[in-house]
Amino acid sequence: MFSQNMSNFEQTHEVMQQIDQQLNDYLQSRGIVNNNNSDRQTNYDKLIQQTQQRNQSLQESNNQIKKQIQQVQLQMQNIKLDFQERLNQKLQLQQIELSSQFEQKVQSFGEKARIKLMNTIQQEDQCLQQFNNLVNEKAQLQQQLENKQQQNEQIQQEKIELEASYQNLLSMHNQLLQIDMSQNELSQSRTNVLGLLNNYKQELEQLKLANEKIQKQMGGELDTLKIELQKQKQENDVLMQKIQSQSQEQIECDNLFNQIMQQKAKDDQVKKKKSKCKQQNTKQQKAKIDQIEKELKRLQEIVNTKIQQKKQKQQLQQ
Repeated sequence: MFSQNMSNFEQTHEVMQQIDQQLNDYLQSRGIVNNNNSDRQTNYDKLIQQTQQRNQSLQESNNQIKKQIQQVQLQMQNIKLDFQERLNQKLQLQQIELSSQFEQKVQSFGEKARIKLMNTIQQEDQCLQQFNNLVNEKAQLQQQLENKQQQNEQIQQEKIELEASYQNLLSMHNQLLQIDMSQNELSQSRTNVLGLLNNYKQELEQLKLANEKIQKQMGGELDTLKIELQKQKQENDVLMQKIQSQSQEQIECDNLFNQIMQQKAKDDQVKKKKSKCKQQNTKQQKAKIDQIEKELKRLQEIVNTKIQQKKQKQQLQQ
């Protein structure tokens, strides 16, 4: 413990000697000679006085600097206010210009979308009319085919009846051959029967020719009907392609509407950024924004209605 205290004392003594040496060096640099300890207090007083004078001079200098700083701050405040005012004016002009451009873009997009929708509706109506015409034409051809089939059935029935009559006459002829009668009467009867048979044969041949002619005619009409049905199928395929192309046009309308919504979102972001610089918006700009939002809602309703109508038409066609 004693050795530790001695060590601390020696360190303190060394520090004091260093401080005295530094003070003497400083006094000598200032032209103050420190020959003995009796003049140390006087030197301290002079040093304190010089220090106070320097502090006072520094204080005055600091006051002048503070005044200059205040003047500079005032000038900066004025510059800031002027810059803020100019910035607000510029932002206001830019906001008005962007609002006008946005309104023009929305009107242009809305007009294009409306024209495309009207064209799509007209094309769908035309396709539907063509489809109805083809359906009616198919029904007419089907009715004609049924009529021809009925005529063929009637001809077949008449043919059967004539063949039955021919068989009856042939049977009568055979019976007459078996009847005992005179040669003249028998010959006359045979002649009459043969004449009738020949007449029936001729009528039967005519009926056969007419039947063959009708069969050929019906075969040609059936081929024609098949060709027409094939054409109708091709036209139906074309109609389906048109409907698919109209679906593509509907997708383009939806994409156009999505572009309008994306543009509106971008303009809303710009409007929010500007609102940080300018806290109040005019009533006229607010009315324009409301009008644009109403127009966008109206376009969305038109697109939704069109999609619903198209789905209903597809369900009816299925």
